[in-house]
Amino acid sequence: MTEKPFYKISMKASSCFFDVQINNVSLFSMNVKGQLPITLPLNYLILESGLQDLSVKIMPNIGDTTINEEADFLLQLQLFDSENMIQCIKNVASYEIDKGKLKVGIPVLEQKIKFNAEMPYKLSAWQNSVDLKAISNVREQVQNLFQKIDLLISSKRYDEIIKLMSEREKNMAISMYLTEGESKSRMEGLIQDFKDGFNLMPLSIDDFLIYYADGKVAKIAKKDLGSAIRFFNKKTGEEMTLSFLFHIKQDNNELSII
Repeated sequence: MTEKPFYKISMKASSCFFDVQINNVSLFSMNVKGQLPITLPLNYLILESGLQDLSVKIMPNIGDTTINEEADFLLQLQLFDSENMIQCIKNVASYEIDKGKLKVGIPVLEQKIKFNAEMPYKLSAWQNSVDLKAISNVREQVQNLFQKIDLLISSKRYDEIIKLMSEREKNMAISMYLTEGESKSRMEGLIQDFKDGFNLMPLSIDDFLIYYADGKVAKIAKKDLGSAIRFFNKKTGEEMTLSFLFHIKQDNNELSII
C-alpha cells in the first residue's frame, strides 16, 4: 500500500483520565480536567510487521472514584504515507466512549483493538530484554542514571548525553524515516534546550516505576502516569518532559535508555 507507512493516533478527551497503549507500552496518558485534542505518531512502538495491539483505558480523574458523567473520549487511528502526511490512506480503527455507561457510575472503561501493520523495518528494542520485575534495584539504577544525566548537563558534556540516548534515537530515526540530517537536528535541538537553561527537576519520593511489555521496559512516572523525567527553565518558567523508557539487554547488566 505504501513503502513508508506512518501511523498516527488522534484523540479528543475531556473530564477523564486516560491511558493509550500500543503493544503493551504506553503511548500517552493524561488526567484531563478540561478538554484536550492531540495527535501523536506511533511508529516507534510498532517494532516489526504483524498483528499489533492497541488498548484504551478510561479512568476517573485523579481523586474521583467513578468516571465523570460528562467525560468524553474519541480516538482515531489512521495510516498515512510518510511522503504525504496530509492525505490519509486508511482509517484503521476508532473508539468512542460509551456515554450511556457513565450514568451508572463506572470506575473504568477499557477497549482492546488489533490491527495489522506491514512495516519496512524491524526495530531492535526490548524484544529480548531481561525481566526488570525480577531485578531488585531497578529504582536505584534509574536514580543513578538520572543523576548521571543531571551531571552531564551541568558539566556541559553533551556528547555523552547523545551517546546515552543513541539506542533510542536510532530507533526513532528508523521508524520515523528520518534522514541523517533530520536525526542529528533532533539531538541538536535537545542540546540547545540544555544550553538555554533547561535543567532536570529532582525525582520525587512519590514517583514510581511502571513496567510494560511483560516487564521488559519501565518508566519512572508521576501519579498521572506521565514521565517523571522533567526539565525546568528558570529563566523562562517553561517545563519540558521527556518520555524515556528503560531496559536491560540480555548481554548487559546495565540499565539503558530505549
